[in-house]
Parts: sequence; structure tokens; C-alpha cells
Amino acid sequence: MPTLSRIVLYVRDVEETVAFYEKHFGFKALRLAGDRIMITVDGVNAAAASAVVAGRGKDLTTSNGSREVTIAGRFEQGTRTLPWLLRELDHAGVDVRAADVRVPTLDDVFLSLTGRSLREESEVTS
Repeated sequence: MPTLSRIVLYVRDVEETVAFYEKHFGFKALRLAGDRIMITVDGVNAAAASAVVAGRGKDLTTSNGSREVTIAGRFEQGTRTLPWLLRELDHAGVDVRAADVRVPTLDDVFLSLTGRSLREESEVTS
């Protein structure tokens, strides 16, 4: 008899459904790390910007350009967090040159769960 290795559900209340399956079937939900926010600042302000961003983000990385520094990380509710970060950076005197939020796509979720992209999967089944 084949075994079930994963299920995909389309539901209205995700948290309620997760709680039900954890309680009654012993399943454990896999949660993604969050939305990705990237903020580019003048290199002079890098330390101050990093301090503000580190207060809210996880898995932070810093990329140094010729005059600019880009700080990226994972955040819960990135579209709500970015305006807060911009206000805090402004209060800290940090001039933000660019900011971007990337919410995980269905392909990102599939890749994190299976190690393959949806495109790879559709090519295999075609």
C-alpha cells in the first residue's frame, strides 16, 4: 500500500486547519522563513541601518557596493514591516536609496518543500 508523504490543502483558515491536523493526526506544519526585504543605504549609514534592521529580521546578509550597502533578511509580514523599517531608518538619520519586499511565490514554497522547482516538476510529468 502506498504511503502519503505530503498533502496540499486549500483552506480558508490556515492556522485553524494546521492546528486540527497537528492535534488529530500528529502532522507538523512546515513554515517558511518569511518575506525577503532588501534595503539599500549609503555606505556611511551601514552600521546604523544594520542595527535597525537586525531588531526585526532574521538571516541578515550585507552586500557592499562601491558607495552603497544592501541589507537583506527574512521578516514576518514583510509588506507591513517595510513601512515601519523605513520610518525607523528615517528617525535614525539613515538615507534609504532603495527598498524592496519579495513575498515567496508558489514556486518558492514548492522548491523549499521538495528541492525542485514547479517548472522542473511540470517538465518531468509532460
